[in-house]
Amino acid sequence: MAALLNEVVPTETRATANGWVGTAAVFGGVAGLAGFGFLVDAMPSYQAAAMALFLPVVPLAFGYLLVRDEQAPDIAEIDRTIHAEHGIIDPSPADDTSPSAPRPDADASGLDVPADE
Repeated sequence: MAALLNEVVPTETRATANGWVGTAAVFGGVAGLAGFGFLVDAMPSYQAAAMALFLPVVPLAFGYLLVRDEQAPDIAEIDRTIHAEHGIIDPSPADDTSPSAPRPDADASGLDVPADE
């Protein structure tokens, strides 16, 4: 869940969502250990208790196969929407002088080419 969280939660609330997921993971771990301890005491064997906890989770694990990257919202689009809602001005896109933009006096290799004389 934590890996998908960064893909689907807007930047402004990502830290809060990560905190909630971490808290849920701790509570889930405690509940799982307590539940397994209870089942080991209540069931005839260790294996039966393990299967009682493991088998209901298997169908949920297959749910991750239904999550596709192309179905996930684009983070940049979410950020633009939130910025528009809150009146935040996005920084201007990279201009032609940015290091990643090819310079007009550079050849295909990115090296400077002397001007023709």
